[in-house]
Amino acid sequence: MNRDRTKSTILYLLVLVVLATSFIIFGVFYLKDAKTSDKNSTTSTATVPTGDNQNQNLEELPPDQKLYAAAIESIDAKNYNQAISNLTEAIKENPDNPSYYSVKSEAEVLAGKKDDAIATLEAGLKINPDNEVLNSKLDVLQKNDLAPANQDTPRQ
Repeated sequence: MNRDRTKSTILYLLVLVVLATSFIIFGVFYLKDAKTSDKNSTTSTATVPTGDNQNQNLEELPPDQKLYAAAIESIDAKNYNQAISNLTEAIKENPDNPSYYSVKSEAEVLAGKKDDAIATLEAGLKINPDNEVLNSKLDVLQKNDLAPANQDTPRQ
């Protein structure tokens, strides 16, 4: 009985060693291929949109998305009233996008307009009542559980 157990233990360990060795070998080859492909990709002609390319990409967007992008820039510049204005227009263009309501409510909170933020979230929930982000933000606002004013708020 002990002899059979010893044989099965040795066989088990041998299988483990073979598997571990094969994983290591394949891992080394995979890492070599990944490094080679990274070097090749850095020398390719792919470009990141900057300056004029970024503006050209924005021009191709639908009007509501242009307004949303402008609103995000306004929030980053701490121009919350402009962001609110842009998002109001974006919502008029496309009232079905819950992100517009979410970010607009953030801008309203940052502008000190908590009641407006609650109304914005409620309007968004009339269109999309199961949206978890809008529901959770509304819960937070109704519980007065706001982040400190100097803390950046995450966008959805």
